[in-house]
Amino acid sequence: MNKISILVKSFAEDLNYCERLFKSFTIHNKDALILYLVVPENDIKAFSLIANDKNIKILSENLFSEYLTSSEVNGIRPGYINQEIIKLAFHELEYCENYFCCDSDGYFLRDFFISDFLYKKDIPYSILIEDKELQVDPHYYNTHWKGRIRLIEKIKTSIGFDCPFTLTNHAFSVFSCKVLKDLKEAYMCEKKLTYINLMEISPYEFSWYSLWLQYSNIIPIYHREPLFKFFHYKGQHLEYMIRGVKEADIARAYIGVNINSNYSKDMGVIGYQSNIPQTLPNYISF
Repeated sequence: MNKISILVKSFAEDLNYCERLFKSFTIHNKDALILYLVVPENDIKAFSLIANDKNIKILSENLFSEYLTSSEVNGIRPGYINQEIIKLAFHELEYCENYFCCDSDGYFLRDFFISDFLYKKDIPYSILIEDKELQVDPHYYNTHWKGRIRLIEKIKTSIGFDCPFTLTNHAFSVFSCKVLKDLKEAYMCEKKLTYINLMEISPYEFSWYSLWLQYSNIIPIYHREPLFKFFHYKGQHLEYMIRGVKEADIARAYIGVNINSNYSKDMGVIGYQSNIPQTLPNYISF
């Protein structure tokens, strides 16, 4: 069983994003980590044409069919909910001891190694932050923060985790299979909850992991800040460009970058800086 692997959940509409991710993965994957790509059964053929790397393994999301939903949960479409569920349930396949969840709209900027993800050979780093800068940001606070923190607090209440502050993360995080197994056995089975029930309580898979990690203490916690630079909305991206920050600058601190496709997809598959001169007018309005 691999000590650490990479997990990507995608579908055909993100094929072009995955092609970019795969290319960066092949270039920078210096310790031959395995990347597991989970896609709908009907999309496997299309993805197999771009997965030209022996370390990329394509799996059908049918492996998780017993856990998935065909209905909205918390007003969120089934496809989005199901990718959250798959990230939490992937440990049950027992392919690896830990896995780094990576979204298809991200890509690697520099060489990465097992040591980026694991503190010791059997203990992963825990990516935990308070996101104070996002709380300060007026746009993010009013658009996302208030609703997000309310739902994350529901997780704390549900598991009985009494902490005056909230350490969690958004995405691109390392999951320990020991923590997820304990979440299922000590909480979900005890309460007779399914993965869909978790999403009904709060549709934030990374917070379910990170809060259970802190509550259970099932593994030692060795903190790291995020490994990927995440641009949540176009105003953040524009700010970096105005400041003259280049990809090489980002790579000093991060192994990769994510240009959130929720705001950038209308401009195509853009990199951090490659297409900015042409698309900058579209960024003026936050």
